Amino acid sequence: MDIEQVRQLLGLCLLINVAILFLTTVFLGLLGGWASRVHAKMFDLDEAWIRQGYFSYLANYKLAVILLNLAPWLALNLMGS
Repeated sequence: MDIEQVRQLLGLCLLINVAILFLTTVFLGLLGGWASRVHAKMFDLDEAWIRQGYFSYLANYKLAVILLNLAPWLALNLMGS
C-alpha cells in the first residue's frame, strides 16, 4: 500500500466518520428528548445524565475523528503538495 492509497483511505474514513457525526448530531438535536426518555426508561437512569452522556459521546467522537482521520489525512496532503 503506497502513500496515495493511504491518503485515499484516510479521506474516505474521514468522509464516513463526518457523516456519522453529522447524522448523530442532527438526530440528537431533533429527537434528543425522546431518545433520552427511552434510554432512561430502558436502563433506569436519570434523563439529565443521559443527555450529558450524549454530549460526551459527541465530543469524544469529534475528537477521535480529528485526531485519527483529519490530522493524518491533512498531513499526507501537505506532504504531497
